Amino acid sequence: MKKAEAKKKKQEKARKAAEAKALKARKTEMIDIFQEEEPKTKKKDEAPFPQDESAMNAYSLNLANKAEKGEPDVPTNYGTAIEK
Repeated sequence: MKKAEAKKKKQEKARKAAEAKALKARKTEMIDIFQEEEPKTKKKDEAPFPQDESAMNAYSLNLANKAEKGEPDVPTNYGTAIEK
């Protein structure tokens, strides 16, 4: 009986190891596929903001509006208890 149980355990262990190896191979394959499909959208010499004047003004206005919306309604005092 003990030999049969030991043999079953050994076969189960081998099966699990084979499954783990196959899973690792599939994961590696999927990673390779995704890395190949990544499009390169930006060039290194491409500026992070628009170059013409009207687009630059619109860009600046948009940034200013976002900053204004992010300000709290009531000023926050981050000082110590004495400074408050």
